[in-house]
Amino acid sequence: MRIRQCAAAFVACYAGIAGADANWSFDPKVIAQFETDDNNRLTNVRGNEVSIQGITVNAQLAMRALTPRSDFTLTPRVLASFYPDDRDEERRMGGVLGNWQFKGEKWQSRVDGSFEVRTILGRFNPDDDGGLGEPDPGTGSGRSEDETDQYSLLFRPRFDYSFTERTALLLQGRFKQVEFDDQVENDRQNFEDIELATGISFQTSPTAELSVLVGASQFEPEDGFDSESQFLIAEWNKTLSETSRYYFRGGANRVKVDDIDADWETGFSGGAGIQWTFEVTELLLDYNHYLDPSASGRLVNRDQLRFELARQLSERSSLILNARAIVDEKAVDVDGLEKREFFTGSIQYEWRFRQQISLLGGYEYSWREYEDDETDATSNRFFLGVRYQPNRR
Repeated sequence: MRIRQCAAAFVACYAGIAGADANWSFDPKVIAQFETDDNNRLTNVRGNEVSIQGITVNAQLAMRALTPRSDFTLTPRVLASFYPDDRDEERRMGGVLGNWQFKGEKWQSRVDGSFEVRTILGRFNPDDDGGLGEPDPGTGSGRSEDETDQYSLLFRPRFDYSFTERTALLLQGRFKQVEFDDQVENDRQNFEDIELATGISFQTSPTAELSVLVGASQFEPEDGFDSESQFLIAEWNKTLSETSRYYFRGGANRVKVDDIDADWETGFSGGAGIQWTFEVTELLLDYNHYLDPSASGRLVNRDQLRFELARQLSERSSLILNARAIVDEKAVDVDGLEKREFFTGSIQYEWRFRQQISLLGGYEYSWREYEDDETDATSNRFFLGVRYQPNRR
């Protein structure tokens, strides 16, 4: 597969960025937990639910290299599950996250990237690796229940050049590629998506910035109709610290499906969000409406709401609440795509009884509904496990 060659080049590129003279640090983390789920494949057919129970191990190694001008991180990660009574339901995931930032006298650059291989069993929950105002593109909640492997590659470069102390030129791009071992029409289709944008930013105060971006993208599914889009977005954001900031974003987009006799269609893109750290509480609330590449084989209009609340109950214990809601709808009137809705929410309690070791447990609820389905799909997952992080402070 070409995506594997691109992934190898991606890892080699990141590995060659940081020099041996950098200040390196390593932060391994392992989570092993027992879990149960009453609908592992999130089927909506009553009576076909598959219940599982077993062990899941999730491990990663965060490697960071610092120099006076650059900050580089590379994080390989793996996940594997073992269900003794349901071996066909086991999940696997392996991948790597990369980030590189460099600051010059008048310019700065940033490159984010990821590569991942994961087993898909109908329960294809969208990932949540994006930061505030940066939802991950091209993730979906497909419903096909047959097992297959998905390969995904994401590459996001950004370059800023300062003309003055307050004004800067912005250049940024995005490349997303997804492939499946076994494709399913309207649900698991290979695609590539490329986006390029340029604009200008103006610092309105020491902590606030106004930016305007104009750009275009090309969406190319392996089977289906290619689509092109254009957008104009304005954003105002205020950053008070590394962990406290908020933003507002709004603009317009235009979409056209190639090979279909239809005019350009115009829509709205925008969002707002806040990330705030209090004395013992961390809050993230983020809403976005945007065009998104999809494994359904077409561009979709996606509404996404993310919520996270982490509260330190004591020196050794904490509580985390998470919720995520997604609605996908057709981007153009000529498309026959049905409306798709997805929600997941979880609660997790963690007790840190040693500096490096903690116990954790919680509950996760998932729900999915397609417009043309007579019934929705739900699942309930409980988990109890141990986290080991030797360099945790």
